Order: sequence, then C-alpha cells, then structure tokens
Amino acid sequence: MQVIVALIVLAAAFYGLLMKWSYYNMGSWTESMSEPWSTLLQYRSYSWVMYWFYFLLGAVCAWSVDSWRSWTTKVLPWTICLFIGMYIWLGYDVLRGSGDVVNLNISTYLKPTTFLIIMAQMFMMYGFLVLMRGKDTRFQRLLSWIGRYSFGGYLVHALVIYAIAYVTRPLQLSGWHLPVTLLSFLVTVVMALAISWALSKLPGSRFTVGLMRKPRSTSHSSAAVDKRITPERTPSPGHTRSPGTSEPF
Repeated sequence: MQVIVALIVLAAAFYGLLMKWSYYNMGSWTESMSEPWSTLLQYRSYSWVMYWFYFLLGAVCAWSVDSWRSWTTKVLPWTICLFIGMYIWLGYDVLRGSGDVVNLNISTYLKPTTFLIIMAQMFMMYGFLVLMRGKDTRFQRLLSWIGRYSFGGYLVHALVIYAIAYVTRPLQLSGWHLPVTLLSFLVTVVMALAISWALSKLPGSRFTVGLMRKPRSTSHSSAAVDKRITPERTPSPGHTRSPGTSEPF
C-alpha cells in the first residue's frame, strides 16, 4: 500500500507538471511544431492523454475501495477547506481577468490550480457520500437520480451553455458576473438533466445517454398466459368430487 501511495503521489506531481506545461507553454509550442503535432497540441483538451491521471486514480480506488472510502472520510475536513479556498481563488482569478465578458479560458481543465480543485472536490463529495451511506433521505434519493442521468447531462451540457450564452452575450453584465454565473449554473444543471431524462425515454437511449429504457411490466400478460396454459378446473353445479379422485363425476 505504501508503494502504491508513493506511485500515486509521484504520478500526481508529474500530472501537475503536465498541466503547467499545457497552460503556460504548449500554446507557444504549437507555433514552432509541424503537423500533425501542432494540431494535436492545439486541440489537446479533447484528448484523453491529458486526463490520464484520473483514469489511474480510478483504477487504484477500485482496487482498494475499502481503504479509499476510509481515507476520504478521514481527510474530509481538509478537503472541505481546500475546496472552499480553491473555489474562491479560481473565481476571483476569473472575475479579475474578465471585463464585460467572462473569460473562461483563464480557468480551464488543463491548469494546475484547476487540477487541485477537481481533486479536492472529488475527495470531498466521496467522503460526504460515504458518511451518508445506509441512510434513506430525500437528498440521497435526489443524488441517486442525478447520478443516473449525469452522464447524459454531461454530454449535453455544452449545448445548454451555448443556448444560455446566446441570451446573455448581448447583455451588459458589468458588476453582475457572480449572480449571473450562479444562475447560469443552476439553469444548465436543470436543463441538462431534463434533456438526459427525456432522451432516456426514447428508443436507442443506451446509444445517446447510456441508459436503457425500463421494460414494460409483463406480470399481467404472464398471468394470462399461465391461466391459458393451466386453466383452473372447477366442478359444474350439481357435481361432487369422489374421495381420492381429482375429476368430477
């Protein structure tokens, strides 16, 4: 276990260095490189190679899930503080560098500080869910429902953001960036999950949102088939059964 932890820490450090190169250096590398490397670097945010650490971490967590769950609850106070601090830092960094239009390129997925807040958020949420395990509350049922449709919501959320931007982009929002950002977030979540839920009801939903439609209940039809195959035999009026026999006479 100590060797695995050491390897994870080493991989996280190397991945942080990769994020530093991606955010601060790779933009200039694209100008000095020939094809196809310049194009690959230009569209690096679309490549799974830039997210390899999350796949590695997921494999390690699945390999030792009990230890992972115990560890996330122990470090929960620290991950909460780290998440809140990084959220304020990144939010301030974006708002400070934006004018009338919020510049989301200031804080991308491929940035060292964003990597820290993603890790803190994952550890924090997982620790909370471990503590809530075994309880039946409305909040847990809501999270379960969100989890069911979250993959489809993730696939469609960019389209929802484009639709919201079509409305908000012409507006003058100086001084209103924070409340409009929070409102846009809520609208995006609700609309993305609603679209994912609607698509899950259509044929071929496993190919669009990764969910299969629930099969219709066949209890009544099965009962009818059983009844046709083995009908209940009742004696006609005026007949009696002879002891030891199964047929009326």
